[in-house]
Amino acid sequence: ADAFIGVPEPARIADTRPNGQTIDGTLEGGGPVDGGDVLTVPVLGLDGIPENAETAVLNVTTTRSSDNGFFTVFPCSEEVPTASNLNYVEGQIIANAVVAKLSPEGAVCVFTSADSNVIVDIAGTLPADAFIGLPEPARIADTRPNGQTIDGQIEGDGPVDGGDVIRVPVLGLDGIPDDAETAVLNVTTTNSTATGFFTVFPCSEEVPTASNLNYVRGQVIANAVVAKLSADGDVCVFTS
Repeated sequence: ADAFIGVPEPARIADTRPNGQTIDGTLEGGGPVDGGDVLTVPVLGLDGIPENAETAVLNVTTTRSSDNGFFTVFPCSEEVPTASNLNYVEGQIIANAVVAKLSPEGAVCVFTSADSNVIVDIAGTLPADAFIGLPEPARIADTRPNGQTIDGQIEGDGPVDGGDVIRVPVLGLDGIPDDAETAVLNVTTTNSTATGFFTVFPCSEEVPTASNLNYVRGQVIANAVVAKLSADGDVCVFTS
């Protein structure tokens, strides 16, 4: 596969804060995006972006949100998918890395559930043979009582006990190639009973000494994870 193609240096391509500035002078200073609305962020056409790019490697930040909420980054399909890339509490400044499939027009869309400033930085792109993006992001596990997933599995079962592992099948999901060995995920914790961490790993016998997400009691926080699949095509998530 062709390699990751980095821009000459990371560049800000959207900043809605009143004093926001971007690399090309667009999508800057427009003020918070209304809750329930979408900000369309063009990527193709920016300096250093190949014309055949299909995926962008981004850092997405929220500031001065009016309420608790989340961002969903997606390829500008008609409906906002059931997925999230960044969770925030009122007024919080927090960021997350996002690997985002571009729309046919070469843009990404950012949905915010609450009024919020949106900041988007780009680090580079991935060609088609380096990353296979789904038509839109999809939720494949949600243990909250009202959780919903793309296939109706691993939803609504309640919290995973501390010290336990949840196994999340990846192969067999719609749009996932049969020969996939790695998954690009966004992993989120909610309502934890104590300070702890998640480890995402390919379902080996022992949980490795590593972490992908650290949280304090009750925090809602997410992180991007590139995870190797097990021989059965699953990933495992350990929570302390």
